[in-house]
Amino acid sequence: QGPLWIDASEQSGNLEVGLGYAYTYKPSDRTLEFAGTTNQGDITEDVSYTYNAAITSAEWYFGWNIIGNPYPSRINAETFIDDGDNSNIYGTLYFWDENGFTGFQSEGEDYAAYNLLGATTGSGSGAVLPDQYISCGQAFFVHKTSSSPEFEDIVFTNDMREAENSYFFKDKSNEEEVLTVKLSVVNSEEMYNEIIVALKEDATNAVDNLYDGLKMQGNPLLSFYSKIGTKNYTIQALSLLNEKEYVKQVPLG
Repeated sequence: QGPLWIDASEQSGNLEVGLGYAYTYKPSDRTLEFAGTTNQGDITEDVSYTYNAAITSAEWYFGWNIIGNPYPSRINAETFIDDGDNSNIYGTLYFWDENGFTGFQSEGEDYAAYNLLGATTGSGSGAVLPDQYISCGQAFFVHKTSSSPEFEDIVFTNDMREAENSYFFKDKSNEEEVLTVKLSVVNSEEMYNEIIVALKEDATNAVDNLYDGLKMQGNPLLSFYSKIGTKNYTIQALSLLNEKEYVKQVPLG
């Protein structure tokens, strides 16, 4: 949760297993060498919440943590989200999408998101979507559910590991009723943002930790979102229509 970049050439020691790292480097060829024993078994990583009223009073702004797949294989995002030991984070995972990034020039890149309802891309260029499988070495952001300052563990297990390499967007239609709608906007500079709004049998019109994913805005020039109260969301679920509720109204921003 630090606001500053750190010069890696001035650091020593090993990368922390299970922690995620975001990096940028000068545009020149280089070789990175990794050595050691591959990871297996249960791996835990701390997630934290550090509130600073001097920055903002909005509590949702804090509690973001970057972690990473520690195994030499892909992991199943849905198994990771559903694991009871990971109930201290919301059920939406966020991936930095650099499709619109050229050198050090921003061209509208933003965060892609994935949860049990589906995925949104961070860039219209190439429309890359995160899927059910998180690649080896892939870092991603999670959001801690509790605003308590205590560190809490999330866990990676061998049961999450997959040999699957093909794209797979899980269809839950045979399990329970769900209707998903994707909406998008493009501005005059061809920057792109999209959201998902879904009707799901076990969802509510309030905040559902598993299904409602906050908007993690990486592009300062364009942000498209739905709203629950005063908060902005990139993926939002509502309860199914019924004989008493024929229409759903979803505020957008």
